[in-house]
Amino acid sequence: MWRPSARLVGAVLLVPGLVLAGCAEGSSQEQVAEKAIEDATGGRADVDVDAEEVTVESEDGTVTMGKDLPDDFPAGVPVPEGEVQSATSLQGRGWAVTLKAEGNAASVAAAIRKQLTDGGFEVNREDEVAGGRMLIAIGEHHQVTASVSAASGVTGVVYTVAPKQG
Repeated sequence: MWRPSARLVGAVLLVPGLVLAGCAEGSSQEQVAEKAIEDATGGRADVDVDAEEVTVESEDGTVTMGKDLPDDFPAGVPVPEGEVQSATSLQGRGWAVTLKAEGNAASVAAAIRKQLTDGGFEVNREDEVAGGRMLIAIGEHHQVTASVSAASGVTGVVYTVAPKQG
């Protein structure tokens, strides 16, 4: 099974702030972002930052992040209602989407549960975590984890999708 290296994961952790900082193509911000990611990977990554997304390619794989769902996001996986803040693809081996949603954590989690079950997923775990909710659902081809939390009047969703194992 493919697992990203620590350097590639480190680069991915840099990407959200750089994308959300609004790096414009050709700007000095873009050059700073590219240099920071390349340094985080020991110079073993090719980084492309533009106004829409960041792509990091290395011997460990390719990671793409932007503010839109990745082109390779699985069509059979329902996407929660909300405004996408960031979306990441790990070469079709995993996806992460961060959304800003309307409503409180409980109502947003209930809506996600309904979307998942209506989409053929079985929710096999749901917990209250620090005033938020976490759901884990298994579908025919994918596993979904949704973490919903609210703070300062904003409800956020971290939605991760991975190919189903076994």
